Amino acid sequence: MTRESLFDKEFWDTKEASFYATQVKGCPVSIKTLQTLVSRGGSPEFQKFGRRIVYKKQSIDNWLASKLSPVLTSSSDKGAQNGK
Repeated sequence: MTRESLFDKEFWDTKEASFYATQVKGCPVSIKTLQTLVSRGGSPEFQKFGRRIVYKKQSIDNWLASKLSPVLTSSSDKGAQNGK
């Protein structure tokens, strides 16, 4: 899978969403993590195409952004300990 071929698609499967988050955005997210979050809650927004889970780029971007802490200048800043 290449970045170019990935961006040619409107919908991504779980493997492609994981690749994008990990390799393109630099935020390691495994396929297994995405699968678990789909069943337990807390996953990026997704749609179903038949039995398959599909994601859009914006959904992955929004979800990753929601997981980031505010900008910090010290590890003792408020929120640094719990990642929020």
